[in-house]
Amino acid sequence: MTPRTQAAAPRQGTVRVEPPEPLQLLSADGVIAEGYEPALDDDELLAAFRLMLLSRATSERAVSLQRQGRLGTIAAPDGQEAAIVGPALAVDPERDWLVPTYRELPGMLRMGL
Repeated sequence: MTPRTQAAAPRQGTVRVEPPEPLQLLSADGVIAEGYEPALDDDELLAAFRLMLLSRATSERAVSLQRQGRLGTIAAPDGQEAAIVGPALAVDPERDWLVPTYRELPGMLRMGL
């Protein structure tokens, strides 16, 4: 078998598929797309935002304590709160279990831990 020295040219008649435009519900200036209604009501959105703020404040305090040598290792979820709060809001603290992993502080706060 002889080694290839040149890349094979695309076959004639192949179709190039362009990726679709990304779904964008919020413009750069903060305007919601026309006709879009969030799946959560205002109270649920406010609860999610408050949980993200509580998580950030708790994380900042924990990192401060860790740097003073008064707390062990902390995995701060800073910048990732929304990715954790969404699933955390889907669980029922009265019925469901949470097995926290790395950077799950918002989930633990939601469950009352």
